Amino acid sequence: MKPCTAVSRAAPGESAVAAVRRQLLEMIELRDPSVGLNDDPRSLQARQLIQNTPVLLQRASLAFGEA
Repeated sequence: MKPCTAVSRAAPGESAVAAVRRQLLEMIELRDPSVGLNDDPRSLQARQLIQNTPVLLQRASLAFGEA
């Protein structure tokens, strides 16, 4: 999930920083693969493959707005 989504879903009176922090902590608690905390072997292999393959890394960066 992108930080802008967390900010747009912030509770009334919740700052943008607090909303993004809350989102990150929720993702960590859920062991979300996007924050690198999923130890499922298939997830680890997929992540390693993407990181070690330049064209896949470039496409992943584009897909997730990190380019």
